[in-house]
Amino acid sequence: MIELPETDDPNPTLDVLVEALGRINFGPRLLDRKGITNYVELNGVTLMNWKVYNLPMNYSDLNKLKFTEEIVSTAPAFYSGHFDLEKTGDTFLDLSKWKKGFVFVNGHNLGRYWDIGPQRDLYLPGVWLKKGRNEIIIFDLLIDKPAPLSSSSMRNKD
Repeated sequence: MIELPETDDPNPTLDVLVEALGRINFGPRLLDRKGITNYVELNGVTLMNWKVYNLPMNYSDLNKLKFTEEIVSTAPAFYSGHFDLEKTGDTFLDLSKWKKGFVFVNGHNLGRYWDIGPQRDLYLPGVWLKKGRNEIIIFDLLIDKPAPLSSSSMRNKD
């Protein structure tokens, strides 16, 4: 149960972000539903006529976001930045200071990361990098301010 704050708005809006973690597609747990799987109720009244929207996670939509220097949101949030390179090559992005989300570099979706694993580092192919300025967009579900980000061309696994 979630308690909503009081408001003077006669038509308040509640937005709910539901993450699709994946599904079991075999065996006795085949009906492994995610998201809102039953009715939605507010103050004892079942809400009707509510809408579901997908949060577009493709570069053409992310590129339209307006980023500011000021932290104006709490988690989940999108973060944008850039880095400059004198030479390019394959590398790994160290996302160990981030919590859970995904990364785009120069319009390419590198994949998902999660601080509990298995993905804490993401492989970034050198062909997706360019000399000069490179763009990065990170969507993190759990942190409310940007964290440090680093890369390395090789990791010592010892």
